[in-house]
Amino acid sequence: MTGSIGKPRSERATAACRWLTERIAAVAKPGSGRRPEVWAAVEAASSGFLTTLARWERTGEEADFAAVRDRADDVVRAWRQVAA
Repeated sequence: MTGSIGKPRSERATAACRWLTERIAAVAKPGSGRRPEVWAAVEAASSGFLTTLARWERTGEEADFAAVRDRADDVVRAWRQVAA
């Protein structure tokens, strides 16, 4: 994720969500987001991402933003497993 350094955290958080959405779209099967069982399979990873993102929005710490990227990787991994 590039181009968001120097912007307010709320804008960086929005950019992180867009970046994650693009990564998910690259691995998810079309239409899979309409299936409740898919959302159940990715819920834990998604929740972890959102919790970590909220923590980073509060703290602004770079270590917390690194954790946001790690949790995003978890989310993409979960979507990839569902698509397999």
